[in-house]
This record gives sequence, structure tokens and C-alpha cells, in this order.
Amino acid sequence: MLRGGVVGSTANFADGACVEPVMIAVSLAMSALLAVSPIPKNFLITEHDARTPSSGVELGEEWWKISDKIDKKLELNPCGRRGTGSDGRVAMRTITYHATAPLKSSEQLVIYKSPKAAATALARLRADVRKCAEHRRGSRAGWDPNGSYRYVGRAVRLADEALWVREQAYEEHSGWSSYDWFLAARRGAALMIYSADDGAVLGDRSGWKQLSRKARKMSVKVCELPGVCAHRGR
Repeated sequence: MLRGGVVGSTANFADGACVEPVMIAVSLAMSALLAVSPIPKNFLITEHDARTPSSGVELGEEWWKISDKIDKKLELNPCGRRGTGSDGRVAMRTITYHATAPLKSSEQLVIYKSPKAAATALARLRADVRKCAEHRRGSRAGWDPNGSYRYVGRAVRLADEALWVREQAYEEHSGWSSYDWFLAARRGAALMIYSADDGAVLGDRSGWKQLSRKARKMSVKVCELPGVCAHRGR
């Protein structure tokens, strides 16, 4: 499927002149392959529940959304970056859950053209957590609309590399309290992001336990996808 202008070249690869075009062609071929064979149906941890129609008391009380749009924003987005499909993504699935409780959670899997591209995406998330650590938000139930909010993140040992992030609000009498939790992990060319709010988990320990369990399971499962875990460090 690679065109003759690249593969058929007789130039000496030792001089490096044709290495970059060949690498680009290989990436395009992989992208084309993944476009034909995207993330399989019911591959994500929460996907079976998301695709099962609500019934009984759950009907009208909870909402699932599934999107395969490749230019969607990442669920962890401290600086409010626009979604982009130009950062090396070749496949993406986002599942969000909302309920009247109220509570919300999400699961997102992004497959990149290479482990390097996935590592770059995670590195940018780490930088954004530092850059936009402190911020102010609009009105949110239970919090002062003029109050202070912040992101607190740290590296954790999970998959090839991972970032654990808490979004917190400041209250005069109780100090900083977490209300949103995020776990972003990379395995090979895959980036997975899990999130939950204070309606879905009960504090930092519960948030970590719930999100890390899903991320660990997915970090193994993504290796079932062709090429995702091969040559992870490159």
C-alpha cells in the first residue's frame, strides 16, 4: 500500500535522506489500517453498560454518550485546549456518563501513530496541569462562583507512565477539597483517561481506587490492538 515514490527509491538509506519519508509513509499506512479497523465495539471498560438501553427506574435518570470523533477534547483539559486531530491520533473513543444524582464520569481511549506521539500528548498534559494549576471558574453548585480552584497532579506508577490529577476548590472554613479526579495513563501508543466527580466517588482514596482499577485493566487490554504495545519505548 506504500507508494512507489517512497518504497521504490534506490537512494542510499545510510545518508539519511530517505529515512524520514519512509517513516511518514509507514505512519500513514498504519493510520489507514486503523481507520479500516478502528477500536472494536465494546472494547472500553464501560462500553457494554453504555450501549445497554436504560430501563425501569434508570430511564430518564442517567445518560450515556459514546463518541468516536477523533478531534474531541481530552477529558483532562486544564487549559481548555480545543480538540485536535493533528497531534498524531489515529483512533479515539470517548464515553461519558451523567446521572441526576448528580454525578458524572468518563472513559477515553486515544490511539496515536506511535508511542512517541502518545508520550508527547501525556507530556503536554503534565505541562498544562502545571501551567493552569490555579484558576477561577463560573458558578458550580456547592462552590463559590468567585472562589479559587486548582489542579494538583503527580506522576504515579501505572502502565508505561501515568498522571494522577485532582481538581480542587477552596472553602474558607475547610480549605482545599477535591471534587474532580482524573487519571491519564500511557501504554505504548495508547493514551487512556478516566475521570469521576464527587458524586461518583467518595474522596481521594476512593477516586484513586476506582480509576486506577479501570486504567490497569485497560493498560493490559490495549495490547490486543495491533501495533499499540510493540516497541513501546520508541
